[in-house]
Amino acid sequence: MYNSLLMSKTERYENKRSFIGIPPYDRIPIDMVQIALTGRDVPLTILIADEFQIMNGMNPENVKKYTSELQKMFDRLSLVYDIDYRTMLCSDFMHGSAYRDIHEDMRNTCNGLHKELFETVPEKRRNDPDPMRYALNELACMRFMAENGFEAKVGPEKELQYDSIAEIIGIYLDYYYLSPAYSLGTRYPVSVVHYVPTDRKGGQRIMIDDELYTIKARLMLGPKNANMYFCQMGNAAAEALGNQTEEYLHLSERWMKKRSVSLVLNNIIKPLRGELL
Repeated sequence: MYNSLLMSKTERYENKRSFIGIPPYDRIPIDMVQIALTGRDVPLTILIADEFQIMNGMNPENVKKYTSELQKMFDRLSLVYDIDYRTMLCSDFMHGSAYRDIHEDMRNTCNGLHKELFETVPEKRRNDPDPMRYALNELACMRFMAENGFEAKVGPEKELQYDSIAEIIGIYLDYYYLSPAYSLGTRYPVSVVHYVPTDRKGGQRIMIDDELYTIKARLMLGPKNANMYFCQMGNAAAEALGNQTEEYLHLSERWMKKRSVSLVLNNIIKPLRGELL
């Protein structure tokens, strides 16, 4: 079941020392549980991208606060699902000389890849004084991790842009992708970035600290692909807890919504709140 939460682009991912970069935000989406459960497939390090949020203009005090909250959540996920994570902060190494050397090398190496790098920049930031600053640091972090013993990078499929450039310039990592996360309440299936709470695409997201009635109501919004995703994640969480999994693939849309509610509440929300421990 856990393998269904993680897709491999390259080789089998068993025992590959892996990392995933997660920026801290003011809210933590429930989809973070999917990321947590991939730690049962691979030795996973959570690389908290605090420096990248400062690059994005977030107040440094807020970055510090949200980083602490994210670390506490992964401590909780580790306890509930019996997964051993290591946590790193980008700020732990991005101000050091070794990283600065790698970053400068990246800037020189990527001179001929201006078009590819520019395509990774969100439109609202393309007129910034240094629009490719974020992308260059993304690649520099990947090289830093590769040079420090990491063999694979985990992330949402939207990071294919960075990963493709990394392969061109010889950053030797395997790349694994999370199964898509979905917004709720949209007319058609719309994928969202797991760890970005504001990425809704016109729909609704579930946060780990939402009220139970809010979680139930949003799960009942559909569409069917979103409910399949939440059933899948709920079953993976059930397996981690030693609970019974539940069939959902052959249910009608109405009953799949109900099944997603029971799986999510019983195997994710209540355990994380200490109700079933």
